[in-house]
Formats: sequence, C-alpha cells, structure tokens
Amino acid sequence: MSEPVVQPLPGAGLVMRAGRLFAACEPAGSEELLALVARIAADGGDGAELTRHAAGLLAAGELSCAVGGQSADGGVAVFVCGHGAAEVDGRVRMSGPESVRHVVAGPVGTLRLALPGAGTPHPWPASPPGSSAPPG
Repeated sequence: MSEPVVQPLPGAGLVMRAGRLFAACEPAGSEELLALVARIAADGGDGAELTRHAAGLLAAGELSCAVGGQSADGGVAVFVCGHGAAEVDGRVRMSGPESVRHVVAGPVGTLRLALPGAGTPHPWPASPPGSSAPPG
C-alpha cells in the first residue's frame, strides 16, 4: 500500500487513523477499540497485530466496526464485526454480523472500511495526509 489517504464517507460513525492503521466504528462503546488502535500504532505495530487484538477484544461482535492496516509483509489485514464492512481493491469483501479476520496479500491499492448507511465519496479527489481542506 502506498502512502495511505483517508477519505471519510458521509454517515454515522467514527473514523480513526493512526499511522497506517484505520478504524470505522459506531460511537457507542468504541473507547476501548480506539485506544487499542492508538496503542498499537504508538508501539509500531502493524495491521496484523491490530486485527488480532481487535478480534480478541470484540469476540462477541458487540460493536459494529471495521479495522485494518498494512501488515509487515506488505499486505493488508482487516477485521470486521457487527454491521461493519470492508473491501480491499474491490476484490475482497467482508462483512458481519459474525466477526471475520482476513489478511490480503499485497500489493494493495485501496482499503475501504464502512458502516451501514455510509454514503459515497465526495467527487473531489482525496486530500493528501496532513491537509485540512479539499484540493483546488
């Protein structure tokens, strides 16, 4: 995966990025998951570590979420549960309600994490990392 670009979609839920780790989740009850993403990123962990720990934290699928990130081998690791959904390069699709964890071999161009009701991306190109305004 080249330098990741985050493009939030309209709809309910929270989106988090910490380095090359990402999460989309429903707000209620998300504190532990968001803290997990931040801790693993701060410790230099990868997507495989994040998804492994998220699967342990949310084994019963009590929170709708999709998390993922680049793995050390250049692929992308993804975990979904509840009503979360993920798509990798348009060729691998995962969704709950059962918890699912999967590693997709690289190279990977796009990772899409979503919750029910997510809209379509705005037609502007995605903003580069660190930018607070749309291009143009």
